[in-house]
Amino acid sequence: MALRVLTAAVGIPLLAFAALSESLWPVKVLAIFIFAFGSYEISRNEPDVPRWCSLLLAAAFVFCALLWQGDGSSVLAIGALTSNIVLWFEVLGDRGHGRGRAFGTAILQVAWLGFGSLLLIAIRSHDARSLDVFSLSNGSALMLTLLCVWAGDSAGYFVGKSMGKHKLAPVLSPKKTWEGSIGNFTTALLTGSLIGPYFGLNLVSSVAIGTTVGVLGQVGDLFQSAWKRSVDIKDSGSLLPGHGGVLDRFDSLIYSAPAVVLILQWLS
Repeated sequence: MALRVLTAAVGIPLLAFAALSESLWPVKVLAIFIFAFGSYEISRNEPDVPRWCSLLLAAAFVFCALLWQGDGSSVLAIGALTSNIVLWFEVLGDRGHGRGRAFGTAILQVAWLGFGSLLLIAIRSHDARSLDVFSLSNGSALMLTLLCVWAGDSAGYFVGKSMGKHKLAPVLSPKKTWEGSIGNFTTALLTGSLIGPYFGLNLVSSVAIGTTVGVLGQVGDLFQSAWKRSVDIKDSGSLLPGHGGVLDRFDSLIYSAPAVVLILQWLS
């Protein structure tokens, strides 16, 4: 627990800086960090994936992240949401071996991890283009999304630990309970609804972001658990002491990001 708190004490201010900085560069660095180390964690645990393939994907992602300003994000978000649904069949099904599995893993890296990470830039970019809507700072929507994820995860952990009795998905994640899931959703919804208006978001967008993170954040966590089960590991890595790997910490955020982008585009 001490390591978990210490890592959070260091990481939270850095993430807040990336979300609230006037420049897009900090969030671009964050996206590159998530993809680079997340991609490494995937390739390290997938025996059929050549390392050169992961390096090529990482180089392409860095190129896109450095140049992209968030244009056309709605199309990318719709593609990401569709891909995330299809990828459930990839991680839950018989993934096989050899080239077929390697191809499926490459799609996993691009569609889930790559699109989700890039769309963090889109959320931040939308803030920068909407200064008349977001009154607190340039990064209000991204900061609100982070707060909903953090609050929901924390509530889900403590409620599940103290009150959890009914298993949510015992095969995929034996420790998750319905009580913890309800605590996660309720807290994320309340966080979005109560804090969003103070960030300059309208109430509809605030409620929608809280609801989205409360639902899709947990789906993303279960999705990553399904992938870990498919490769027979407990944690995706050990880069973040007390939290596991990058995928263990950011799975909820990158899975929620496409829907948050669409909310900002269509409801704000």
